[in-house]
Amino acid sequence: MEKKRLSDYRALARMTMKGHYGTMLLAVVVYFAIQMIISRIFAGLVNTQSSIMLAAYFVLELMVSIIILGPLAIGLNGFFLNCISGDYDIKNIFNPFRTNLGNTVKVYFFTQLKLFLWLIIPWLIGMVIVASAAAVIIINTGADWLGQIEQYLTQLLNMLEGVSANASAIPNEALGMFVALYSILLAVSLLFTIPGIIKAYEYMMIPYIVAEDADISVKEAFRRTKIMMKGNKLRYFGLTLSFTGWFLLGVSVLGMGVVLVIPYLNTANAHFYIDAKKRLGSSDTTEQEKDTGNGIDFDEGDTFGI
Repeated sequence: MEKKRLSDYRALARMTMKGHYGTMLLAVVVYFAIQMIISRIFAGLVNTQSSIMLAAYFVLELMVSIIILGPLAIGLNGFFLNCISGDYDIKNIFNPFRTNLGNTVKVYFFTQLKLFLWLIIPWLIGMVIVASAAAVIIINTGADWLGQIEQYLTQLLNMLEGVSANASAIPNEALGMFVALYSILLAVSLLFTIPGIIKAYEYMMIPYIVAEDADISVKEAFRRTKIMMKGNKLRYFGLTLSFTGWFLLGVSVLGMGVVLVIPYLNTANAHFYIDAKKRLGSSDTTEQEKDTGNGIDFDEGDTFGI
């Protein structure tokens, strides 16, 4: 299987966008406009001090995100897939709402749930390890680190509340201990999110898979994306990273220029998916050959991924 260069996906994206960039940009604008409208609605509703009402608004916003914004994002991915095949109808972004919405929501929900667990569980384990190590160090050294940090935080809160404007009142030792401890915790927390980041890239193909097959089961969607992204996670990350210059240029144009780059990026990603799907077909064929005893290991000699 011939391996494409990252520049090939960008070239294919430019070919797809030729003469239709305006329509593709409009689809992105419509998506963000709906997202912004929903966000503004909830921002206007949250004007209560009641913790119960705030919790209710949070749950409601989460449900709207899963039921509306999730399928809409999948529809946007499907729109770019259709563009590759020559269908530039902007109404395609609403396809999930016209097909099997219930199943689309289910797959989206479990994808987000599994990703959340992959991020939060390793992070919590990391924090327990760091907290335990810090406790051992404090006990063995006998240093009053906690007292110093507490003194620093008290002074800092007083300054923020206007009680004291004397910055010199903050003990330097406490400040140094606080910064050091915070930096260590931050560094460790980032390290323990690596499994979640890897899984996030493994799940990247699911929106395209569901956009093409709204009736697909959750198990099958995860099976397909795992095969497609095996050996391709770094390549997909590299493809996204290759647009950094464009995004920096977009940020320089009052930040609004970023939206102009998204059709280009999404089209390139859609071409990546189509290419990755070839691997899925090869894998399925190999599994059938294995059943008859005539196949070979799919990973042997594979040149598609890194």
